[in-house]
Amino acid sequence: MAASRLIPALLAASLLGCGKGNPGSPQRTGPTSSVSLLPLDEVDAGPTRKVERSAGAGERIKIPAGSMIAGSTPGDEGRDPLLEPTLLSVDLGPFEIDRLPFPNDPAQPPRTGVTRDEARSLCQQRGGRLCTELEWERACKGPGGDLYGAGNRWDPTCAQTPASCASGFNVLALGAALREWTDSDASPPGGGDRRLAIARGASPSEEDTHHRCAHRTLLDGSSKGQELGFRCCWGPPNAAAIPPPKTGEPSFRKVEIDLKTISKILAASPRLAPFVKDLAFFKEEEAIKVVLQRGDAGTIKPGPVLTTAPVLWSPVPTEEVVVLALKAKNASLIVALYRLAEDHYRLASSLVLKDEPGPVVLSYTSFNKKRVLWSTCWECAGEQGAVEYRDGKRLVVVHH
Repeated sequence: MAASRLIPALLAASLLGCGKGNPGSPQRTGPTSSVSLLPLDEVDAGPTRKVERSAGAGERIKIPAGSMIAGSTPGDEGRDPLLEPTLLSVDLGPFEIDRLPFPNDPAQPPRTGVTRDEARSLCQQRGGRLCTELEWERACKGPGGDLYGAGNRWDPTCAQTPASCASGFNVLALGAALREWTDSDASPPGGGDRRLAIARGASPSEEDTHHRCAHRTLLDGSSKGQELGFRCCWGPPNAAAIPPPKTGEPSFRKVEIDLKTISKILAASPRLAPFVKDLAFFKEEEAIKVVLQRGDAGTIKPGPVLTTAPVLWSPVPTEEVVVLALKAKNASLIVALYRLAEDHYRLASSLVLKDEPGPVVLSYTSFNKKRVLWSTCWECAGEQGAVEYRDGKRLVVVHH
């Protein structure tokens, strides 16, 4: 898939310092770390695709039958995991789509300020129909699965001159300067049986990432706006739809992931590759005992689960994160990986504790679904932290 991959990595350099347990507990030298957000790793997105041939009035583009990857990758900048599916493979039949927003005439401005039913009626009067949201997304992503309607990066000039930016299928102005009605509906997160209309695209005043092809907006179908338009599609509508998010799965559960797979993932990161040698899991029973003794905790009250096994964590119903506590040569690692389809993973964030042999124990509780704790000394300041899911829908590893 040609979409740009933005992979944030948080690394901590643990150097000197001392961590103390509760009064009367054994004293030990503990790591300190300074955590900083490193620059995003981004593949070369390439230039924005410009129009080679201007549009004619009433021109349509034939979109061939084929497979597409709908939605976005966990960790993508601006992704809303409650609305955007995780890399959903979809098969669509052929259809045609207007090259420009209605009235599909470069000599006229786009028609805006209409409800969805009015947009439907205007398309039907011409013998067409409103596009489904997946048809719109396929036309936007093009055959290469682009992130934006004119390539793998957002170009602000597309909002100023929308007809100058073309998708891989040569459809113009997709996601550039308008939100566009589609014929699809969805229930809002936590909204029960209520159904709302789906619009795709974004207006010039919206955030850059809202112009992504995968971005979805839920609106009341009676809404109107000067930056809300539509375009028509032609041919039998595709029945494929984005399914509602799965619910009912536990927020935390232990899983198995082999060290060979983990090593390959970490080796792909220049910052983590030096620690791949001699990678191992901590022995659970022994590790928990040591971490509790260091903090003079003895046993803990019922509630938190302590483990050294990989933890599969769902901070929101549509995202899965594998949290790992690992022993490496001359270091301990806390790593968070987004779990994608078919046993693929994406590095979300990580913390390196240099010169810290561990053990490191993970802990979680159903009372707080937004974090997984880690500790080398139970409840000792400076020797614990968390993997946190923050309001910006980003994962970070922190050191307290």
